Amino acid sequence: MMVVAAATVAEEPETSTAFPTTAEDLSAAVAAAERALIASPSTPSSSSSTLPKTSSSKWVIDPNENLKSTMEHRFWTYGCMGLLTAGLVSAAADVHSIGDAGTALGAVFAAYVLADFGTAVYHWVG
Repeated sequence: MMVVAAATVAEEPETSTAFPTTAEDLSAAVAAAERALIASPSTPSSSSSTLPKTSSSKWVIDPNENLKSTMEHRFWTYGCMGLLTAGLVSAAADVHSIGDAGTALGAVFAAYVLADFGTAVYHWVG
């Protein structure tokens, strides 16, 4: 005896929330979203900047801010790089065996991890 079971699959109606599958669909969706954003007036949020927006960029920088490097900035940068290089050369001079090399690489890795953790805490707190 053979039993045949039939299942009906309900097709979902196509909605406007479907993901675009071609480049033309994507560009049409982007154009529609841009038109919707332009057409709907937005209210400024409390966290938005009080400076007037003068360009279409998403970055808001005070036009009076000095973002150019000065000689003092360069001296600080080159001085720190020189000290770090001197420390690395000094540590490399003390490596005399494979064990010493592993210890040195472990110290470099630990310094990187601790520096990364420190900047994460600094940005989380501040």
